[in-house]
Amino acid sequence: MKRKHRKTALIAGIAALFVAPLIVYAIVYRSTVRTNSFAPGNVEIQVKENQEQSSELEKTLTLDPETHAVDKQVQIADTRTGDGEALRVFFVPIWTDANGDVCGSVFNFTAPAMNAEETELVYTDGDRSITLKLHDDWKENGWTYDADSGYFYYSGALLSGDLTPMLLERVVLNDAAYALTEANSLQIDVLADAVQTSGNAKEDRNW
Repeated sequence: MKRKHRKTALIAGIAALFVAPLIVYAIVYRSTVRTNSFAPGNVEIQVKENQEQSSELEKTLTLDPETHAVDKQVQIADTRTGDGEALRVFFVPIWTDANGDVCGSVFNFTAPAMNAEETELVYTDGDRSITLKLHDDWKENGWTYDADSGYFYYSGALLSGDLTPMLLERVVLNDAAYALTEANSLQIDVLADAVQTSGNAKEDRNW
């Protein structure tokens, strides 16, 4: 019995050697004031089309039956407070059926092509074409186009509360593409993303 008590006392002594430093460390740690200096990025942009915010838009395009066209005036707004933002924009034509489901096989295209005058971005599938007519001064107003990625980039920073110059002006379908609207609907999704220009966010971005 004495031997058992001795063994228990020995184990308790060894445990105390490990626990005591941890208790001291915890007391010192809790008594030290620590400030989290990390500040998350604040990026908020809003697509505007025909002077309306994207949340108020009817996504399906209502094309004129004679011209097979519709105005789609695209700008990007900075809706937050703080430093500026660098942004890019990507256009995606999407066809949907009568139930609103996406029809991937209605219009098959790969990368769009910019015309020689750099006034139109054209999506083709055989004899069908969807033409995005860009604003006349899109390049002079700070936009550039990267054919490899299909993105439009806005040079410089979009400051808080600012609105970019207009990029897209109008959407036009040729006769063959317009014929698809008898059974399907077309929308042009505007995908826009941004990074803050403060700190190293702009330099460290992968685009």
